[in-house]
Parts: sequence; structure tokens; C-alpha cells
Amino acid sequence: MTRRRSSYGKQIPKPPDGLFGENAGWVHGCYRTPEYRAYISTKSRCVNPKNPEWQYYGARRIEFRFRSFAEFRDHLGPRPAGMILGRINDGHFEIGNVCWTTRRKSAKNRGVYRKPRETTCEHSKHYAKGLCRSCYEKTPKVHARKRRYAAGRYVPAPRKITINSCGHLGRPHYAFGLCVGCYRVSPAGRAVKRRYATSPKGKETRARYAATPKSRAYQVAYSAARYVPRPPRPRAVNA
Repeated sequence: MTRRRSSYGKQIPKPPDGLFGENAGWVHGCYRTPEYRAYISTKSRCVNPKNPEWQYYGARRIEFRFRSFAEFRDHLGPRPAGMILGRINDGHFEIGNVCWTTRRKSAKNRGVYRKPRETTCEHSKHYAKGLCRSCYEKTPKVHARKRRYAAGRYVPAPRKITINSCGHLGRPHYAFGLCVGCYRVSPAGRAVKRRYATSPKGKETRARYAATPKSRAYQVAYSAARYVPRPPRPRAVNA
């Protein structure tokens, strides 16, 4: 193998045939660049079973379809600072499906590789402590934590005090600036009572209340107190 001297006086061997030899940097001039490292590491994940990440790529039949580094570099261009190689969707590494992206966006595109955990509550999806989410939020510990959080954030709203316009200042306010007694005898309160009495719900409520033993006893007592016997009708005497 012929050798050439570098500017530092070291003898550097010429590159062998192909792009993946010992001195492949001499072929394309990008040896040890971020683009070349991304190209080699990604291809190793897809074709090398000894790679620690092969189970997430090659074992899932994800292929690396770039034929050469020159094709890879011409398609993507130089790598921006802080970017990594990622896929647009969960497909193969090929033209039109790769781009320089951030680590966060790349992590969102990968599949879920965690082994599904079984739950003790006999529901399908595990959330925490061997339970699904709905069962976990019903535990006493979570209930106590929610109560503490709500108590710490609770701010009582000031209650607006309304003065009755009917002159009964000692009675609580009910509606329209009136107390309960004045509202019931007012035109607005009588109209509401009249509408409720003629409605199907009001009729049903009155009928249900009238059938109770207590209401029947009141009716009997009221009738007995107000009962006045009528005088007997005079009979006609035949002459």
C-alpha cells in the first residue's frame, strides 16, 4: 500500500476501496465530522446486531436505505449546532424521511419500548403503584394530598351583603331586595307560585304530598274543625 506524508510529517495510508474502510475519510473528506458520525452510528443501529440500540431499530425491521455517505450528505447538508439525525415519521431511514431535528422532537417520534406492566386492580393500563389511573386517584393517600393542595390554595371570596328594601333588616335577603315573607306576597313571587302550581311538575308534587299519611291526617283534622252540620230539610206534607 502506498503512503503519503501529511503536513505534520506522519505517513498516512491511502484509502482502500469503498466508504467504510479504515481510512474512509480520504474518499469523501468528511471523516470525524458530525455528519459522518451520524451516518455511521445510524447505519450501525440498523445493520449491526451487536449494537446496543439494534433492538430498537434493526430488530424492528427499520432499514437504512442510503447507498453512500455522499448521497446522505447531499440530501441533508451540514448539521446545525445542537441538532441530531431524526426521522419525520416512524419509518425507514431514507430520502424524504430524515432531517436534522432536536432530541425532544426525535424522542416523540420513537415507539414505546417499555414492557407493559400488569395491574393489581384487574384493569388494563398501568399508571402507578400497580393500579390504573382511576383506581390510583381513589386511594386515601392521593385523596389526602388533593385535600392539602386544595386547602393551601383556597381563598374565601368576600360575600356581598344585600340590604332588604322592604324594611325588614333583621331577616335574611331572599330575592329582588326582599325577605322571604315579602317576596312570597309580592306580585313576582305570586306569579312564580302560580306558574309552578299549573305546571306538570307542580301538580305531581302536590298529588304526591296529598297522598302521604301526614297530609291526610291534616286534611281530616281540618275538615273536622270546619265541619258544620246542615239542618235537616223540611219534608213536604201531603194535604
